[in-house]
Amino acid sequence: MISLMILFLIQHVGKAGSDKLKSMAAAEKTPYVAKAENRKSEYDKTLKAYDKKLDDGKTTKKRNQTMKK
Repeated sequence: MISLMILFLIQHVGKAGSDKLKSMAAAEKTPYVAKAENRKSEYDKTLKAYDKKLDDGKTTKKRNQTMKK
Protein backbone atom coordinates (compact mmCIF):
# COMPACT_ATOMS: atom_id res chain seq x y z
CA MET A 1 0.00 0.00 0.00
CA ILE A 2 2.79 2.39 0.90
CA SER A 3 4.61 1.69 -2.37
CA LEU A 4 1.47 2.67 -4.30
CA MET A 5 1.32 5.95 -2.39
CA ILE A 6 4.98 6.64 -3.14
CA LEU A 7 4.45 5.86 -6.82
CA PHE A 8 1.45 8.18 -6.87
CA LEU A 9 3.49 11.00 -5.30
CA ILE A 10 6.41 10.47 -7.69
CA GLN A 11 4.08 10.67 -10.68
CA HIS A 12 2.56 13.94 -9.48
CA VAL A 13 5.90 15.53 -8.66
CA GLY A 14 7.22 14.53 -12.09
CA LYS A 15 4.17 15.93 -13.81
CA ALA A 16 4.37 19.19 -11.88
CA GLY A 17 8.05 19.57 -12.79
CA SER A 18 7.34 18.81 -16.42
CA ASP A 19 4.49 21.33 -16.54
CA LYS A 20 6.71 23.98 -14.95
CA LEU A 21 9.50 23.38 -17.47
CA LYS A 22 7.07 23.54 -20.39
CA SER A 23 5.74 26.89 -19.18
CA MET A 24 9.21 28.48 -18.89
CA ALA A 25 10.63 30.78 -21.52
CA ALA A 26 13.81 29.69 -23.32
CA ALA A 27 15.92 32.16 -21.33
CA GLU A 28 14.63 30.72 -18.06
CA LYS A 29 15.47 27.16 -19.16
CA THR A 30 19.08 27.97 -20.09
CA PRO A 31 20.72 27.10 -16.73
CA TYR A 32 18.78 23.85 -16.47
CA VAL A 33 19.59 22.82 -20.05
CA ALA A 34 23.29 23.59 -19.50
CA LYS A 35 23.32 21.54 -16.30
CA ALA A 36 21.59 18.62 -18.03
CA GLU A 37 24.04 18.72 -20.95
CA ASN A 38 26.98 18.78 -18.53
CA ARG A 39 25.61 15.81 -16.59
CA LYS A 40 24.93 13.90 -19.83
CA SER A 41 28.52 14.50 -20.94
CA GLU A 42 29.87 13.17 -17.63
CA TYR A 43 27.56 10.16 -17.86
CA ASP A 44 28.78 9.37 -21.38
CA LYS A 45 32.43 9.58 -20.26
CA THR A 46 31.76 7.26 -17.32
CA LEU A 47 29.89 4.80 -19.52
CA LYS A 48 32.70 4.73 -22.09
CA ALA A 49 35.25 4.07 -19.34
CA TYR A 50 33.09 1.25 -18.00
CA ASP A 51 32.68 -0.28 -21.45
CA LYS A 52 36.44 -0.08 -21.99
CA LYS A 53 36.96 -1.84 -18.68
CA LEU A 54 34.57 -4.60 -19.84
CA ASP A 55 36.40 -4.92 -23.14
CA ASP A 56 39.75 -5.17 -21.37
CA GLY A 57 38.39 -8.00 -19.21
CA LYS A 58 38.99 -6.15 -15.93
CA THR A 59 35.53 -7.02 -14.70
CA THR A 60 33.37 -10.10 -15.04
CA LYS A 61 30.09 -8.24 -15.20
CA LYS A 62 28.54 -7.74 -18.60
CA ARG A 63 26.46 -4.68 -19.29
CA ASN A 64 23.16 -5.41 -20.98
CA GLN A 65 23.70 -5.03 -24.73
CA THR A 66 20.27 -3.45 -25.17
CA MET A 67 21.49 -0.47 -23.14
CA LYS A 68 24.10 0.44 -25.79
CA LYS A 69 23.13 2.95 -28.42
